[in-house]
Amino acid sequence: MSFDIRSNSYSVFSAAHLSGLFDDVKLPKAVGHPGVAPDQVIDANAATKQQIQSTFKEQFGEYAADPQKFHALMREVYGDSYDVGKA
Repeated sequence: MSFDIRSNSYSVFSAAHLSGLFDDVKLPKAVGHPGVAPDQVIDANAATKQQIQSTFKEQFGEYAADPQKFHALMREVYGDSYDVGKA
């Protein structure tokens, strides 16, 4: 699977927003599945989600560590409306 932080299919947040980004995501509880407790959640995509989160954090961390690279990415994503002073 390939995941590129420069994709325009999502918004990029500041480093402060990354902490616990997906920790509070709750999925609907499984109901009526044999061998599954009623309070257990089944997530067939858990491994994929974990890989995406890990890759995003790693790639974004690389950008956040280099101010020039970070601001160049933000200008690419947000265009002329990006203000370095407000970032």
